[in-house]
Amino acid sequence: MDLIWWPVAIVGCLALAACIAAAMLPPRRDRPETLRPLANTRRLTQLPEYTRAARRHLRSSVLVVALLTMAFGAATLASARPTGLPAPGRETAANPPEDIMVCVGGPETDPAVDATLRYFAAAVGEFGTERIGLTSANRRLVPLTRDYQYAAARFAGTAAPLVSPVSYTDYAANIEDVLALCLTGFPDTETDADTAPRRSLIYVGPGTLGGEAGPTLFTAQQVREMAADAGVQINAITDETITGAESLPAELARATGGQVHHRGDVTAQLSDIRRHPPPADADHNTRAASVETPEVLLAAAASLTVLAVFLSRESGRRYLPLIAAALLLVAVLRPAIGDTAPGLTTIAGEREPSVFLIVDRSVAGTAQADIAAVVERHPGARFALIGFDDRASLDWPLSADAWTLQPIIAAMAPQADETTANAGAANTVLRYQLISAVQQFPKAQNLVYYFGSGAPNSTVPQREFQVPDDAVDGGAVVGYGPAGAARLRAVADQIGVEYLQRERTPALDEAIADAGERSSAETAPAGRGLELYWVLSGPAAVIILLELYRALGRLRRIHFDRIAVGR
Repeated sequence: MDLIWWPVAIVGCLALAACIAAAMLPPRRDRPETLRPLANTRRLTQLPEYTRAARRHLRSSVLVVALLTMAFGAATLASARPTGLPAPGRETAANPPEDIMVCVGGPETDPAVDATLRYFAAAVGEFGTERIGLTSANRRLVPLTRDYQYAAARFAGTAAPLVSPVSYTDYAANIEDVLALCLTGFPDTETDADTAPRRSLIYVGPGTLGGEAGPTLFTAQQVREMAADAGVQINAITDETITGAESLPAELARATGGQVHHRGDVTAQLSDIRRHPPPADADHNTRAASVETPEVLLAAAASLTVLAVFLSRESGRRYLPLIAAALLLVAVLRPAIGDTAPGLTTIAGEREPSVFLIVDRSVAGTAQADIAAVVERHPGARFALIGFDDRASLDWPLSADAWTLQPIIAAMAPQADETTANAGAANTVLRYQLISAVQQFPKAQNLVYYFGSGAPNSTVPQREFQVPDDAVDGGAVVGYGPAGAARLRAVADQIGVEYLQRERTPALDEAIADAGERSSAETAPAGRGLELYWVLSGPAAVIILLELYRALGRLRRIHFDRIAVGR
């Protein structure tokens, strides 16, 4: 147990010592009325009944003093804001977060790969705190994300091939580079260290891809170091095609505590892997070391005080210790001002902002540098990319994998017919993305950045944005070209962000930074609220100390009464 306010405990000890010293001082001889003269006491005190009653009275008085002393000590320690004690209901966290990267080394026609995709298309519906990703031999198909609807659709879909059709003149795909590409899908350890999610990579494919004899971007040793540095548990479902030695995926799986399976019933093998996830951090449930845990002390102080009142033979002023017990019982409920949740992590990156990039495909090429500036201004954030022309699509789910997002932005192309463009086409997609973000990351900010021209040449009715109330915390609408400025100002008002005309904002990165700082200052979480239990336990401790003084005084009088009677 540690104390946040340790001087309170010291003051309590000094007060207890002063109370005992003051109460046990002998009575003043110039005040004879403190001892009542009684006649014929010797015959009375020699009666067995009197002797037994006196002993019971003495024992109960000593017990009351002991109970009040312990109650005062417990109340004082509680007022000093203790940490590290058992706290029912505050050390129990949800399952710790986990990042799962599915790494496929074969084409979609491979039966094992096909079974894997179908397995996770169904499994993501049961996820809660996990982030799921999918990487092929040369593509990041799904970044680590909690957008389970997007992930399930991509795992189940066959619209896009797993591997991009790229021809090399002096390079061939190899297992080292495939595993390295999959490992780079995990967020940087330093930026994600506060949440420390468990990390699991599931490789499905051949043990070797045939390009190992040629040049490689990564060596096997570098891949081993990457896995160790990132703390990734690697699992492998592969066919052993290397005679006399294990393949690199199998070797890494055994070295990182993962499962190794040869091809068979892939669904059963994947279920076995998921039943043996990476071990949770032993300190996960107590990660917030400064979480205050006074409940045990407060309950003990209240119980001891009530018991002392019950055992006390004094009938007067018994309401004072009962008031102290009531204050302590109320303090057990932990009254507070603001949010005082213990801060146990259940979702990776739960406090990082969610940034939504809404990009008009007609200006995608022009806006690439500006989008990159937004990404750079929000390190560690999650990004979602919504592209639109006459209709919108979620081109990138909400994910912290900003590195892989860059080529997606670069590949955006404008549509041929600008007369059907719609400046508000992204309304529905953005609305549902914001609703999902608020539900999944309630402690995070939602920032919306809109890059567009305002569809000045469009001849179709324009939609309006209708975002959920209090769902947007900041961002900006960046307009390209003066023709659509009026329409874009209306879009900015509808979303609830400011409008920036690109041609009039040469230092756009600074303007974006100012907008982000203002939104952060206005909507940043207030952090831990103010605990008030010590405001109640402090006065309760003072009342208990006064009652202890009275109990010690009664014990002292018993002692001197016995001396006087014996004379």
